[in-house]
Amino acid sequence: MSDREVLYSCGQCGYPLKLCSSDRSNVGVGANYYKETKKGTICFLNFDESRFKLLDELKCGLYCESKTSWRLHRLRTKLFCRQCDALIGYVNGDGVHSLVGCSGYDSNSDSNSYGNKRFWVKIRALQPDQEPDENYSPSMTDGKAAIESPSSEDLRHLEASSASSETSVLRFFCGVWLEPTLTSLDMPFCGCRCVKLSDFALSILKFKCPQLKKLYLDRCYNITDDGLRSVGFASLELLSLYRCNVSDIGLDYISRACPNLQVLNLSYCLNITDVGVSALGQGCLNLKEMIISNSYEIRGGGFSKCSSLVRLDASCCKLSDKGLSLAVGGCDKLEYLDISHTRSGSEQLGPPGFATIGTLCKHLQVLNLKLCRALDDVAVTEIAKGCQALKEWNLAVCSDVKEAGWRAISQYCKNLEILHVNRCRSLTDASILHIRNGCPRLKRLYLNGCPLVSRVAIELFKRYRCQVEIVTLEFMGENLYELRTLHPLIFPVPS
Repeated sequence: MSDREVLYSCGQCGYPLKLCSSDRSNVGVGANYYKETKKGTICFLNFDESRFKLLDELKCGLYCESKTSWRLHRLRTKLFCRQCDALIGYVNGDGVHSLVGCSGYDSNSDSNSYGNKRFWVKIRALQPDQEPDENYSPSMTDGKAAIESPSSEDLRHLEASSASSETSVLRFFCGVWLEPTLTSLDMPFCGCRCVKLSDFALSILKFKCPQLKKLYLDRCYNITDDGLRSVGFASLELLSLYRCNVSDIGLDYISRACPNLQVLNLSYCLNITDVGVSALGQGCLNLKEMIISNSYEIRGGGFSKCSSLVRLDASCCKLSDKGLSLAVGGCDKLEYLDISHTRSGSEQLGPPGFATIGTLCKHLQVLNLKLCRALDDVAVTEIAKGCQALKEWNLAVCSDVKEAGWRAISQYCKNLEILHVNRCRSLTDASILHIRNGCPRLKRLYLNGCPLVSRVAIELFKRYRCQVEIVTLEFMGENLYELRTLHPLIFPVPS
């Protein structure tokens, strides 16, 4: 076996399976190969049957065999670890073995009976059985090597995610693949396969990659507040902690250790409150973007310290009138605000809270108020008067907005380009007439599910405003800020 080859064993009991990295299928290495690893499987061309228990399985259903061929059943063989009976993978196809049924395992078949069949193995069912050569360190930027060699970028995805223990994860991340010049690292790679990464791994990461600027720790459930103490990257600009078990203590560590942080994702971090958000605002003075959706303990008061914020996503949070007033008062530079799907709490968000947006957010360009059922004509009028720079406004499922509110939008929103009115039950033909006669720069109108709007009103709107596109399928943020506003982690703001 060469230095670049890796043997794999059972991830549950450590039983050697004699699966070698050189036996993996390299067909379609690149985007298609990574797509398969993202599904949680990897393809091997051959394997040693003596290391597995085999069980044939017949499933009934409608299966697509090719573009022109369908069948009503599928025969596949399950591969189990011979020592602990853990499911390792599958062999798909007909005629592989005789049907054994559910009475037990059968591994007495000829190893050549599989022919050119491919064997799909669950990545999380494997762990590395042999440590790679310490002198071998592939380049993180050599794109040609990543396509031609099975031990390149695709191997990093497999071996980092297939490690089932902390020691194995550290071995592949920190011993081989990480480099001192690395500036961006996505830990989970394939969704949720780095759940075993612990706090100790972050301390090693800090030592190995001191110049890291972007760090994604999505779904790393074992990362706690103690681990965030180690995220002391002075150059870190982007940090994603999606669904991590962190609290206000961890946010306080981040505020002290990452002074240059610009983008922070705290979606589904259920243990954080306004106290931690306030600490971030006082420590991270360059913080421009925060995604804190579905954090149910957030009321909004902590954002009063985040004076540098330009984009804020606080959708599905239990904001209050006072909290929202403090938030928009402290974040006077906001250009994007998403407080859609506001959840009911002890202090519900009402019209007075929404009205403060128009009073304090003069630079707002994108506003998402979808499913804010407490929004009424008074609040909409205040927002329309105060936020005249608005380019996109989502008012879908805001049924309490009536003709007076739509009249205010048509009168004051001169720069509005995209308007969402889907499922607004109070929207009438007269409201559509106001929108038709106002909003001179309107380019797109999302209109669907409004029972009081007649077909005649829609046809007249199309006739008099033929340059406006009426769309029934709702999509927030299309063609605005080149999708950076809603997907900043995918389309980062250029420096």
